[in-house]
Amino acid sequence: MKRLFFFFIGIMFSNISVNAQMFSDDDWNEHFLIMAKWSQLFYELNFGITPSTDETANFVYFSIGYGKPTTKNAWRKFLPKSQQAAPTSKEEMLAKKDDTTSGLHSGTIGIGWQHFFNHWIGFHIQAGWGFIADLGGGNSSSSTSTSSSSSTSTETTDTKSTFIYNSAPIQAGIDFNLWKHLELQVGATYMWKEIPIITLGIGVVF
Repeated sequence: MKRLFFFFIGIMFSNISVNAQMFSDDDWNEHFLIMAKWSQLFYELNFGITPSTDETANFVYFSIGYGKPTTKNAWRKFLPKSQQAAPTSKEEMLAKKDDTTSGLHSGTIGIGWQHFFNHWIGFHIQAGWGFIADLGGGNSSSSTSTSSSSSTSTETTDTKSTFIYNSAPIQAGIDFNLWKHLELQVGATYMWKEIPIITLGIGVVF
């Protein structure tokens, strides 16, 4: 993660002076934006458009994303209490084996605004709706007993557990436009109960 972050920083700052000299006075001829982003929360795709043809550009974009919550990534604080708590006995440890995050999925949709001061640097802000949903089944069980004069039997049936967590992720960051078409982003995504998560992006404007 650290190597990827410093790789992005190195590319951006190695091209700032060149882009500032060559493109700062040019008009924008690019009207569309496609961006892919990554964080521990979501994999995102952004699609944007701008009517601007001046030295500055304002992209309005739509964002959609998917995430896979686990107990080892940034989603751990948003999981159901039964999956956050550490087992304290052998019985709980055995029960924990069946209480996994395999059925949990997360997603987000949002809208953002991106402003370029010139042809090499700008910023973006984004807000939207995020959620976790339990799409698995058989995470909880119930037992019923029936008895007769000759025998006693116990029947166990699985029932689908339902869990949905809603949130409002907010994102902000700095954008670098290289060679007029390649765009790199460094920013952060914030959701309640968690510190801001580093978010990296790469895309094209055309």
